[in-house]
Amino acid sequence: MRLPAAYVDVSEFLERIGTSGLVVRGTLVLSVAVSSLTASALGGYSTWLLVGLVLLGCVAAVVPDSSAPLVVIAAMCAQWVIVVRPVSVTWSVVPALCVLVVHVAAARAASLPDHAPYDAVLMQHWLGQTGVVALVTFLIWTVVVTLDADPAPAGVGVTALAFVGAAVVTAVLAWRLDS
Repeated sequence: MRLPAAYVDVSEFLERIGTSGLVVRGTLVLSVAVSSLTASALGGYSTWLLVGLVLLGCVAAVVPDSSAPLVVIAAMCAQWVIVVRPVSVTWSVVPALCVLVVHVAAARAASLPDHAPYDAVLMQHWLGQTGVVALVTFLIWTVVVTLDADPAPAGVGVTALAFVGAAVVTAVLAWRLDS
């Protein structure tokens, strides 16, 4: 008795990408699910929207070197803009970090060769760069939440200084990571 062709195709795909590829692609799908569940909890819950976004995340995980990850990121952002009313500045760090994870996981999955073994040095490099961007994202989010709580007339200047400061922190950390 032969196995169904769909089962054989899936098992061949999983064997081809290996454990490292599966973990990276699983992280992408998990990030889409976390973003969608959080938006659903804050706004209106829609099973169809949640399932649709997770399936779209699965497509992006299967073909990370296509435009599918970009479509997933656009859909995640659209869900937050449409579903979460009023806009939640406090929770906005969740989609920001989830978009970062989707982007990094898709880039990593697209660059992994078939049967790629786990490479600790390369993973540390990727995580270090991602950590820098996550830190700067968190710092900017902190400034935005603070300004949202107390919108002072000097808010534009403080925001500009925060962005310049974040750029300086990013440049210094990136330089330190590369050396």
